[in-house]
Amino acid sequence: MRELERTGAIRGYRAIVDPDAVGLGFQALVFASLNQADRETVATFEDALLAIPQVLQAQRLFGDPDYLLRVVAPDLPGFQRFYDERLATLPGLRRLTSTIVMKDVVEHRPLTTAQRTPSRAGCG
Repeated sequence: MRELERTGAIRGYRAIVDPDAVGLGFQALVFASLNQADRETVATFEDALLAIPQVLQAQRLFGDPDYLLRVVAPDLPGFQRFYDERLATLPGLRRLTSTIVMKDVVEHRPLTTAQRTPSRAGCG
């Protein structure tokens, strides 16, 4: 552990909060496509995402859509308000689509060096 901390492989520690316990048990995956992919549009969009605490994860993707967002809300009506008032007003946005998370199957899996894919060099 100390070596991983020393080399920067461990970027930090955090508590895992139960979303239901804090009234945010509703989750959705939101796909966002931008009007343009120029540097200024991307930077402005990403800065806006950073300012929204309900966005738990935001990943920029190759192709279409441009982003995958994992968001939380108290319930479906709360998500609808959040979608209309915050997500739909993001700068540079062309289109949003979303799907509701039914169940988390794998979450908070710790990353270990054992998960690295072995090299195929020298294979048949």
